[in-house]
Amino acid sequence: MTPREILDKCPKGMTVKRISGHYYVYEQKAFKDPKTGKWRAKSGKCVGKITAEDGFTPNSDMGASTKEFGQYRLMEACAHDVYESLCDKLGHNGWAADAFILACLFLANGFRPISHISEHYSQSYLSDYFPSHSLTPSAIAKRLHEFGQKQDGVIAWQQSLIDSSSKKIAIDGHAVATSSKYNDLAELGYKSPKLGSEMMNMMTAYDAERNVSLASRFFEGNKLDKKAILDFVGFFKFKDALVIVDKGFTNDDFLDPLGESCSYIIPAMKGNSGYKRLLARDRRRDREFVYRAGKERQIVEWQESEDDKGRRVVIYKNRATADAELAALMEDMERNPGKFDGMSKSEIAELKAGFGVICLITNSDMEPADVYRWYKRRWKPETYFDVLKNHMDFAELGLQDYYEVQGLAFVAVVADQIRKRVWDRVSSLGKGYSLPEYLLKMRGIKVHKNSSSWTAENLTAKLVAELEQMGVSTDWGKRYLVPPTPKN
Repeated sequence: MTPREILDKCPKGMTVKRISGHYYVYEQKAFKDPKTGKWRAKSGKCVGKITAEDGFTPNSDMGASTKEFGQYRLMEACAHDVYESLCDKLGHNGWAADAFILACLFLANGFRPISHISEHYSQSYLSDYFPSHSLTPSAIAKRLHEFGQKQDGVIAWQQSLIDSSSKKIAIDGHAVATSSKYNDLAELGYKSPKLGSEMMNMMTAYDAERNVSLASRFFEGNKLDKKAILDFVGFFKFKDALVIVDKGFTNDDFLDPLGESCSYIIPAMKGNSGYKRLLARDRRRDREFVYRAGKERQIVEWQESEDDKGRRVVIYKNRATADAELAALMEDMERNPGKFDGMSKSEIAELKAGFGVICLITNSDMEPADVYRWYKRRWKPETYFDVLKNHMDFAELGLQDYYEVQGLAFVAVVADQIRKRVWDRVSSLGKGYSLPEYLLKMRGIKVHKNSSSWTAENLTAKLVAELEQMGVSTDWGKRYLVPPTPKN
């Protein structure tokens, strides 16, 4: 007997068959038995498979009758303002729609080979939403090339994100493994030994308060952050913002002009004059504050000085971090006593004194506690990079030239803007869902075309209630992605 959870997700007017432990969906037609005069059902061709987890999944050759729907409906409902802003900056030449479609496809399915993305598009209801948009593999490659080559609108859109951001901006670079066999930016870089390959440097500006990327570009793998940032700020302008960077961005050619229009926070190099003054003082830091790391409260001590440029230099010691690092050292010394034979007692004491310590330079007038807290937010871009690391494989993406790669960097920002809006709605449910978990849940919703109307399948009362709570209309005829009226 077919389980109820399978039958409940079977499209109307079809039947389910169990074959070798799996369930398949078949067309079902009614006919009148000429001998008995009674109506009977007759199975037709197999149109897809069905599972309790994913619901009904159509075959790839079904044409327009059944399409992937749920996750894309959630994206268009939550992020239609992203589409409208793309129309505003990229114009009404199809670029905005293609950027939004590709971003949705990458967000739902990962940064997969463009041949796979093309197939996902044909199986999604987006291909019916935008019937005039052909997204074959060659068409996707061409569009990415155009995004990377004709950059005026692309740069303007990302600049608008920077200008409308919280103005708390973290900038960071990330090494992406690749090969010169696959694209023009691949070079041996500082992380190549660890990656075991050539690399590219993906630089991103990230809203540290709202947790979403704002702008992104790829640079040659052998270009260090302190050099790449000069090119990056040539494309994107930062004004009246707090810019948070790591010590790899230490470069007066970057920091001095930045300081004229922005505040910044950057770790001090050991040779910094203010850092040396602080180290020469009594190591005790009699001023302190409470730092919240998640649910944990930590005591942070601090002292302040100035460097030769008149910038504030603040040294901090996080007691909890120091205790954890000391415990790790003591455990290591017990397990591997010979490892420290070459170190004198004074060297070990100096090592211990540096536990939990960080020294920051800032030209802002923020309180020391706020400087520390905002620097800690610098790690937010790593969440974004982790997503790309887990879902972006350049060896398989099939992108070879410089312009295609830059086009992908732009689409990745569009995808993250959509992700942020979807996540805000999903988290508002207060049910502890992760975003991947909820997108997988929405993937089970399909739309099936009967005659001239579309009906949603695998839609439970619970899902309907959640969609309504998130402000997502269950009127499937409602269109969210309506291009705004062009400005005169």
